Amino acid sequence: MKIVTKSVIAVFVVLLFAPQTWSWNATGHKVIVRIAWEHMRATTRQRVIALLKAAPEDSGILELCKGSDLECFENVSIWADQVRGTTDQARKAKYSHATWHYINYHFEETPNGIKERPDLKPDAENVVTQLTALTKTVAGNEPASLRAVQLAWILHMRGDIAQPLHCVGRVTETEPTGDAGGNQVRLARGNLHGYWDGILNAGILKKPDETDDQFIERVATEIERSQKATGTRIGFPKTDNYYELIARAGFIRSTQIVYTPSLKRNEEPSAVYKQAALEYSEQAILAAGLDLADFLNGAFGK
Repeated sequence: MKIVTKSVIAVFVVLLFAPQTWSWNATGHKVIVRIAWEHMRATTRQRVIALLKAAPEDSGILELCKGSDLECFENVSIWADQVRGTTDQARKAKYSHATWHYINYHFEETPNGIKERPDLKPDAENVVTQLTALTKTVAGNEPASLRAVQLAWILHMRGDIAQPLHCVGRVTETEPTGDAGGNQVRLARGNLHGYWDGILNAGILKKPDETDDQFIERVATEIERSQKATGTRIGFPKTDNYYELIARAGFIRSTQIVYTPSLKRNEEPSAVYKQAALEYSEQAILAAGLDLADFLNGAFGK
């Protein structure tokens, strides 16, 4: 066990406000991959879509690729959530991996500051281990059907790891083993995790005459335009622990911006909290989309 010192937090804050990343509901995931799509080379797009269309019939991925290439790309980004909730038990047993969506670094609040709880260990398979593994093999020599599933997972997990509540578990007297990324923190409506998952829809309202696709396009464009001057690239070296650094930064940030003193159980978060959550999420979503484009161009665009 250790106390997170102010100097350690300061280092993470610098990294976090350097171009950064941090999932979300369907809107959040689709906005991330829409941003990535706009920054992908034509050859990257062609090869990525061709690989997704090589997915096994029983996975359900092909069912999401009956429209345009862009629709396929966006729809597949939420496949991992769909397969987790499917009533097709054979598909769920084969393709769903509940622990791949997150990694919980645990902490508790003490009079002396934030105290990490390394005794509460993350699951052996988590969003960090799987992103690290699959990004190394997805453009390799394994069968295309296997790599198509790997790619579908990458598109989803790259969004998941960008949401700070996919990287943290707060320990309290009522949640001695952690709050499951805010899922156990009840608000006036829903829970804290769901609040952050849906922050784009809460903060950027869909127009009455907009289709879902038009809404996704508008949100992606608005985010990129509004955040363009703030910096967008991730400030971490592309080493073997790249995704661990991103998740650790998300963990530290969650202790600062998610679990604030103003946040009260069974109450609605304040307008100030909502605006801060939206601004942070827009920065994280843009950085995630651009980082995903960088990875895909490097893996498939040559």
